[in-house]
Amino acid sequence: LNDLSAEEKVKLGTLLPSLFIFSIVWSLGASCDKAGRMLFDSWLREAVALSGLPLGEDAMMPGSSSVYEWCYDQQQGAWVQWMATIPEFKCDPEKPFAEIIVPTSDTVRYTYLIDRLLAAGKHVLCVGETGTGKTLNVANKLLNEMPADVMPVFMTFSARTSANQTQDILDAKMDKRR
Repeated sequence: LNDLSAEEKVKLGTLLPSLFIFSIVWSLGASCDKAGRMLFDSWLREAVALSGLPLGEDAMMPGSSSVYEWCYDQQQGAWVQWMATIPEFKCDPEKPFAEIIVPTSDTVRYTYLIDRLLAAGKHVLCVGETGTGKTLNVANKLLNEMPADVMPVFMTFSARTSANQTQDILDAKMDKRR
């Protein structure tokens, strides 16, 4: 902080409350299911309102939709809906149907969070209901958006997959040198 100019410190001071709230949503509230998200949304809004902290009037997401529907845009210094953070979708007519990824607020959120975790050097574990785009998002990231030195290994698991089988699959993919 000592290296920041006075102007940068003021800007940081206006961003931090909103970024803190955004961080609470995507840390404490990240593991909630649909019903839990509704409860967490109500709890967070009430906790912030009752906290008495001088957060500023724009620190909290607008109340028009759930806290999960908003992303804090640091450039604008404002809350924006997730879909507003990406360019307008244009379908490539030459692309095979099975390879088309139509962005939804869920896929945009998950991609953003995966990007931030990877940039911070953290491991990523995606969990959730069937059909929410976990596999598609991760596969797209690994196949199309990672550096050339990253070699993805895809494995299919079932209830009968053992730890030894998993180890054998991984070992077979490794380059062994002595």
